[in-house]
Amino acid sequence: MVYRFGQFELKSDTEELHRSGILIHLPPQPLRVLLLLVSHAGEIVTRDEIRRAVWGETFVDFDQGMNTAIRQIRRVLHDCAHVPHMVETVPRRGYRFIAHVETSRSRRGLLFIAAYVLLRTLSPRRRRERVARSAG
Repeated sequence: MVYRFGQFELKSDTEELHRSGILIHLPPQPLRVLLLLVSHAGEIVTRDEIRRAVWGETFVDFDQGMNTAIRQIRRVLHDCAHVPHMVETVPRRGYRFIAHVETSRSRRGLLFIAAYVLLRTLSPRRRRERVARSAG
Protein backbone atom coordinates (compact mmCIF):
# COMPACT_ATOMS: atom_id res chain seq x y z
CA MET A 1 0.00 0.00 0.00
CA VAL A 2 1.17 3.54 -0.71
CA TYR A 3 0.13 6.34 1.63
CA ARG A 4 0.38 9.97 0.46
CA PHE A 5 0.20 12.95 2.78
CA GLY A 6 1.46 16.45 2.09
CA GLN A 7 4.77 16.17 0.22
CA PHE A 8 5.30 12.66 1.54
CA GLU A 9 4.77 9.17 0.22
CA LEU A 10 5.09 6.14 2.51
CA LYS A 11 5.32 2.69 0.91
CA SER A 12 4.35 -0.16 3.19
CA ASP A 13 5.70 -2.99 1.02
CA THR A 14 9.25 -1.55 0.87
CA GLU A 15 9.04 0.45 4.12
CA GLU A 16 10.30 3.60 2.41
CA LEU A 17 9.46 7.24 3.02
CA HIS A 18 9.85 9.79 0.23
CA ARG A 19 9.48 13.58 0.30
CA SER A 20 8.85 15.09 -3.12
CA GLY A 21 10.28 11.92 -4.70
CA ILE A 22 13.47 11.89 -2.59
CA LEU A 23 14.11 8.94 -0.27
CA ILE A 24 14.19 10.08 3.36
CA HIS A 25 16.16 8.02 5.88
CA LEU A 26 14.17 6.99 8.93
CA PRO A 27 15.40 4.15 11.19
CA PRO A 28 13.31 0.94 11.17
CA GLN A 29 11.41 1.41 14.43
CA PRO A 30 10.31 5.02 13.83
CA LEU A 31 9.36 4.01 10.27
CA ARG A 32 7.17 1.19 11.59
CA VAL A 33 5.58 3.55 14.13
CA LEU A 34 4.85 6.04 11.33
CA LEU A 35 3.40 3.29 9.16
CA LEU A 36 1.13 2.20 12.01
CA LEU A 37 -0.05 5.77 12.66
CA VAL A 38 -0.60 6.58 8.98
CA SER A 39 -2.47 3.32 8.34
CA HIS A 40 -4.84 4.31 11.19
CA ALA A 41 -5.05 8.01 10.26
CA GLY A 42 -7.61 9.91 12.30
CA GLU A 43 -7.71 7.25 15.02
CA ILE A 44 -5.95 7.21 18.36
CA VAL A 45 -3.26 4.54 18.42
CA THR A 46 -2.41 3.79 22.04
CA ARG A 47 1.14 3.54 23.30
CA ASP A 48 0.42 -0.08 24.19
CA GLU A 49 -0.76 -0.87 20.64
CA ILE A 50 2.43 0.72 19.29
CA ARG A 51 4.58 -1.22 21.76
CA ARG A 52 2.99 -4.54 20.79
CA ALA A 53 3.12 -3.86 17.04
CA VAL A 54 6.65 -2.42 16.85
CA TRP A 55 8.59 -3.67 19.86
CA GLY A 56 6.68 -6.88 20.60
CA GLU A 57 7.81 -8.73 23.70
CA THR A 58 11.37 -7.39 23.50
CA PHE A 59 12.59 -6.01 26.81
CA VAL A 60 13.69 -2.43 26.18
CA ASP A 61 13.20 0.94 27.80
CA PHE A 62 9.98 1.36 25.84
CA ASP A 63 9.16 4.90 26.99
CA GLN A 64 12.53 6.24 25.91
CA GLY A 65 12.41 4.31 22.63
CA MET A 66 8.88 5.50 21.90
CA ASN A 67 9.68 9.13 22.66
CA THR A 68 12.80 8.96 20.49
CA ALA A 69 10.83 7.40 17.62
CA ILE A 70 8.16 10.12 17.76
CA ARG A 71 10.86 12.85 17.84
CA GLN A 72 12.54 11.33 14.78
CA ILE A 73 9.22 11.10 12.95
CA ARG A 74 8.37 14.71 13.72
CA ARG A 75 11.84 15.84 12.64
CA VAL A 76 11.64 14.22 9.18
CA LEU A 77 8.02 15.37 8.70
CA HIS A 78 8.89 18.92 9.84
CA ASP A 79 6.14 18.64 12.44
CA CYS A 80 5.92 20.18 15.89
CA ALA A 81 4.54 18.69 19.10
CA HIS A 82 3.14 22.08 20.24
CA VAL A 83 1.31 22.86 16.99
CA PRO A 84 1.05 19.52 15.19
CA HIS A 85 0.08 19.21 11.54
CA MET A 86 0.71 15.48 11.25
CA VAL A 87 1.34 13.64 14.53
CA GLU A 88 -0.81 14.69 17.47
CA THR A 89 -0.06 13.57 21.02
CA VAL A 90 -3.18 12.44 22.87
CA PRO A 91 -2.13 12.84 26.54
CA ARG A 92 -2.05 9.61 28.58
CA ARG A 93 -3.42 7.65 25.61
CA GLY A 94 -1.21 7.66 22.55
CA TYR A 95 -0.91 9.38 19.19
CA ARG A 96 -3.10 10.25 16.22
CA PHE A 97 -2.04 10.96 12.64
CA ILE A 98 -4.08 14.05 11.76
CA ALA A 99 -2.94 14.93 8.21
CA HIS A 100 -5.11 13.98 5.25
CA VAL A 101 -3.95 10.62 3.82
CA GLU A 102 -4.62 9.20 0.38
CA THR A 103 -3.98 5.53 -0.30
CA SER A 104 -3.29 3.45 -3.37
CA ARG A 105 -1.81 0.07 -4.13
CA SER A 106 1.87 -0.03 -4.94
CA ARG A 107 3.03 -0.62 -8.52
CA ARG A 108 4.28 -4.09 -7.52
CA GLY A 109 0.87 -4.93 -6.06
CA LEU A 110 -0.92 -3.70 -9.18
CA LEU A 111 1.36 -5.74 -11.45
CA PHE A 112 0.68 -8.85 -9.36
CA ILE A 113 -3.09 -8.27 -9.57
CA ALA A 114 -2.91 -7.70 -13.35
CA ALA A 115 -0.88 -10.89 -13.86
CA TYR A 116 -3.31 -12.86 -11.69
CA VAL A 117 -6.34 -11.59 -13.60
CA LEU A 118 -4.66 -12.31 -16.94
CA LEU A 119 -3.79 -15.87 -15.94
CA ARG A 120 -7.29 -16.50 -14.57
CA THR A 121 -8.88 -15.44 -17.88
CA LEU A 122 -6.72 -17.76 -20.00
CA SER A 123 -7.76 -21.32 -20.71
CA PRO A 124 -5.85 -23.97 -18.71
CA ARG A 125 -3.75 -24.92 -21.78
CA ARG A 126 -2.88 -21.28 -22.58
CA ARG A 127 -2.13 -20.68 -18.90
CA ARG A 128 0.41 -23.54 -18.87
CA GLU A 129 1.98 -22.19 -22.07
CA ARG A 130 2.23 -18.68 -20.63
CA VAL A 131 3.78 -19.93 -17.37
CA ALA A 132 6.23 -22.15 -19.28
CA ARG A 133 7.31 -19.20 -21.49
CA SER A 134 7.87 -16.89 -18.51
CA ALA A 135 9.86 -19.56 -16.64
CA GLY A 136 12.10 -20.45 -19.58
